[in-house]
Amino acid sequence: MCQYNNIILPDNINLDEVYKVFKMHNFRPMQVYNNSLSKQLVDKLFLMSPKNQCDCGSVISSARHRIIPDLKSEKEIEKIKRKGWSDTKIKNYLTSKLKADTHKTNELETERINWYDLIKGIFDLTKINSFGILAHEYSGDISTVLINVESKRKIKMMEFSPQQLDSFQLDEYNEIHV
Repeated sequence: MCQYNNIILPDNINLDEVYKVFKMHNFRPMQVYNNSLSKQLVDKLFLMSPKNQCDCGSVISSARHRIIPDLKSEKEIEKIKRKGWSDTKIKNYLTSKLKADTHKTNELETERINWYDLIKGIFDLTKINSFGILAHEYSGDISTVLINVESKRKIKMMEFSPQQLDSFQLDEYNEIHV
């Protein structure tokens, strides 16, 4: 299964105008159709990442992947000590892992800012007054897979922060509005 982040907009929009804003923010979504989503979110247009580009590892809904790093590190150290690793080898491994984690953190922060700027750009440069996001783990044909919108949340743009993207839940419709 792969996560895909659905962008959900009102269906009465000028799509060319919207695509210009997406392009300005280096997003290249494609329009998709899903029967079950269309029945639950009426009068909406659905966009997602281009074909064959899942959103696994995205900042959206990323909080569900976090574990307590110290606890994981302690267990990991115990495990590799049992394998006979030296203290120097363990230190080098942890240093390398910390650099990789820092790099991933920087990537996620950049993605947060990009999403925020995109949403703000949509509101500033178009007449659209709502921008929805729904993350779903797909397995199968995007147009026919059954999606159950488990909850809906409305967030005012002036109260929205990029960090909130992390806490979006799978199959939760998050609508940001002006």
